[in-house]
Amino acid sequence: MNGILSQMITLVTYGNDYLKGGQLPKAFYPSHDTFKFCNNVAFLEIKDGDSPAFPQNDVIAPGPMAWFDYLKNKDCESLRLYFRYSGNESFPDYQSAGMVGGGGQWWIEANYRQSCDVWASRWTVTDKDNPDKKIWQVSYGLLATTQPPTEMPCDLEIIKKTTGDRLSSIIAFTKEQKLDNWQTIFQNALAKLNSQEPADSKYTRSMIPQQNYSLIARQLLFTAVEMNVFGGMGSWNDLGFDEKAINEQYKKLSYNLYDNVCVNILSSVNSY
Repeated sequence: MNGILSQMITLVTYGNDYLKGGQLPKAFYPSHDTFKFCNNVAFLEIKDGDSPAFPQNDVIAPGPMAWFDYLKNKDCESLRLYFRYSGNESFPDYQSAGMVGGGGQWWIEANYRQSCDVWASRWTVTDKDNPDKKIWQVSYGLLATTQPPTEMPCDLEIIKKTTGDRLSSIIAFTKEQKLDNWQTIFQNALAKLNSQEPADSKYTRSMIPQQNYSLIARQLLFTAVEMNVFGGMGSWNDLGFDEKAINEQYKKLSYNLYDNVCVNILSSVNSY
């Protein structure tokens, strides 16, 4: 999973814990792994244009901790992830996921009962020679206010079954095409879907405050982390097959898999 989305997940899940009366881990920012390569993370009110990078934006909060306090003081009830597909059928999101701005759009919603504010991120390299590899400056821009919330009910059991079915189909495909490495990756993802401890690394364990999420929510999220194989050269979406029927099958399986990655992340993160 890319660092942009991982950081959004962390902000939403730990932010919700804080808004609902919890406490943030000691030195959450900048010590949390999702801020590891960031030299600054700020939250801005966009004054002109439509980009978090616009130079005249006002700083609302200079860091995540201040942003959480800002939201709490405004009586924000909760944070949610939001995803919007690009709708480009000639170049589907699963194919563009490895490109800057590709793969659809991820935003954060700050919910205030009947309305929400929308925040979008912008990552810019500002210190490429930083000895600690903290090369990124991240800006979260307040894109819109008083928008209708997008909350939709999700049945986690149905999503889990669909995920299992789609992973089984893609495992069968990789076996038929003798894609042994990919077969192992998808088998590992399927194992996480049924694991009692789906977060099996320090990074994944720290991504969310796990005590706030049910087992099935954690299974869906960490399965999505494992099966998010979409990126640049050498990724799953970089494959192609000479035989038309096989290539069409690969495209359909890939389309469904990417859809499940997005649905799993949304449904699990927003379940708290």
